[in-house]
Amino acid sequence: MITPASLDIELPQNATFSMQFQFKDSAGVNLNMNSYTVDAELWTEGKGRKLSDFTVTWVDRPNGQFKLSLAYTVTALLGASGVWDLLVTNPDGTRDYWLRGAATLALGYTT
Repeated sequence: MITPASLDIELPQNATFSMQFQFKDSAGVNLNMNSYTVDAELWTEGKGRKLSDFTVTWVDRPNGQFKLSLAYTVTALLGASGVWDLLVTNPDGTRDYWLRGAATLALGYTT
């Protein structure tokens, strides 16, 4: 079991959210994620209501690089801040949360 790292993010309302990540082992070596699946979701506090799924795009899978994003059409409809997490499915089918944190909505005024 992995203890998930904490990472708070800020989601810009009415704008595209995008953040790039790279998985590394404890020695700082890039992890080959060829046989892994990554999913991330955004929920209201207490898992009351799912706000959105993040889009996961692999940038360099053999080196563990990927991007999480939400389109501006999604952030425009977010009415509240929430919490998010990132779930990794391992090649053997086991699943672990690797990241979680608060997702603060940064109000946007220009549409």
